Amino acid sequence: MQAFATPGANTMNKFAVLVKKAVRHRLQEAY
Repeated sequence: MQAFATPGANTMNKFAVLVKKAVRHRLQEAY
């Protein structure tokens, strides 16, 4: 599947991971 990944999709994937980490961090701070 990595061979089919375009640079744009790879960037969006990394961005999504950063967003998930940020959301998880905020949830931990909330509690």
